[in-house]
Amino acid sequence: MSRSDDSGEFTAEVVRRLKELRVQAGLTQTELAQRMGLKPGGGQQTVSRFELGKSGSPGFRFVLDYLRACGASLSDIAGILDRYTSRPTVLELEAEQTVVDMTKDLPNRIKWKTLHYDVRVRVRRRFDGGKPVPVEKHVEMVMNQALACYWHQRLNEQMYEVLSEFRIGCRSWQAIGLLPYGRKIFGILRRTRKKKGKWRQKQLAEADKWPRKYGLPEDAAQRTKQAVIELVKEMEESGELDRLPADLLSS
Repeated sequence: MSRSDDSGEFTAEVVRRLKELRVQAGLTQTELAQRMGLKPGGGQQTVSRFELGKSGSPGFRFVLDYLRACGASLSDIAGILDRYTSRPTVLELEAEQTVVDMTKDLPNRIKWKTLHYDVRVRVRRRFDGGKPVPVEKHVEMVMNQALACYWHQRLNEQMYEVLSEFRIGCRSWQAIGLLPYGRKIFGILRRTRKKKGKWRQKQLAEADKWPRKYGLPEDAAQRTKQAVIELVKEMEESGELDRLPADLLSS
């Protein structure tokens, strides 16, 4: 929602409430204009244009004079003011809409996980009293989450192929052990892309303790590791470790 749309809805709600107060006070537009001290002749037209929403955003002084002429006060529109000021900022609304636009063509599973993450981040930041971040930074953070969801999806597809190859049921104890092992390998390979060599081998050796610790089939564990290595290599060459595939964003 744009700033003009946001303020337009608020203005329309205030105008409707003020008109209700005038009617409740039993005043005509002409009588109200007189009480407000508007110029004779044009005062009624000013009030009419205001109530029809044709005078743009009313000034604060005009609203106060309108309320006073009706024998009302700010407390009579306090609910509207509170609802408006408790809404997300225009910056937050812009970030939300940008995320919606950028994720609209993603596969549903990735899209909904990304949108859910976006909401959680914005709500947590708001309740923690954190300052809204620039739209570009927020969108980048959320789209990185979408990328992580994509990695997870690709990894799961690869892992299910391994399980099928060894005829291991997805709910079996072997699968419960092999799936996190595959994720460990994937995480290590991704994090050590710029630190290949001894550091990567050390991390992989540490991860290799997992299958032995839980008594997983050695051949299935080795195939899991090899399949994940092949997947990471493929994704690295295609750039999928850095960004979502273009066809995924425009499907």
